[in-house]
Amino acid sequence: MKVITIVLICLSAFVVTIYAQYEVNVEEILNNKRLLDAYTKCYLDRGPCPGPARESKKKLGEVFTTNCAKCNKKQRQDTRAALRKLRERKPQLFLEIFEKYDAGSKHLDGFLIWLKKND
Repeated sequence: MKVITIVLICLSAFVVTIYAQYEVNVEEILNNKRLLDAYTKCYLDRGPCPGPARESKKKLGEVFTTNCAKCNKKQRQDTRAALRKLRERKPQLFLEIFEKYDAGSKHLDGFLIWLKKND
């Protein structure tokens, strides 16, 4: 029992460390052309990926097609905030990224409805 407790504590510490490592300031990215270009190139497979972009890129297709169904509350809030801001400030870029991860933008209408929610 002690070994399991120690393993769970270590695993929890690892998850917290990884989460803290990739804490992202959306405003900073959207307001910094260099950062926005780096993230955009990553998401569109046109350049290398910064750590946080690499991690979020793995989930974009699922987020777009399922309206973040597997996200927890904090992830939904952060995802909505980031994508709302991107859509408001760079609508063409938002659509280009969405199209890449949802060919034909079949889920766009439903996603835009989800994006407006506040749960």
